[in-house]
Amino acid sequence: MIYNFTAMRMILVVMLLGMCSCASNDQKALAKEEKAQVTKPFAELYDNGQVKIKGNLLDDQRHGRWESFYENGVKWSEDNYYQGEKNGRTVSYYPTGMFRYQGTYIDDIEAGKWTFYDEEGNIIKEMDYSEK
Repeated sequence: MIYNFTAMRMILVVMLLGMCSCASNDQKALAKEEKAQVTKPFAELYDNGQVKIKGNLLDDQRHGRWESFYENGVKWSEDNYYQGEKNGRTVSYYPTGMFRYQGTYIDDIEAGKWTFYDEEGNIIKEMDYSEK
């Protein structure tokens, strides 16, 4: 009788391990699917055919790196988005290509130190948004 009870217990343990393994694989598959969210490229053009703005959309929201350009093709700005909100480094340029400002966003709010420049590249103002 003890032998049968032990054998039954072993079978139950093996079955439970198998079920846990399957659940674990299902959870891993769901996590992987969430990570593999598909973005769609987006671009808007000027009448002259130059790119005005480009980036990726995730569920119709900006996601990842976005760049905008002046009509002559010079980069105007670079921003990073996470599900529609600015997150990460942001940079803006004058039409000459010189920095206008640079800083960081966290959840669509200015954060940390921002630096502003004149058209010659001289720092004209610095702001620390972490002090607010």
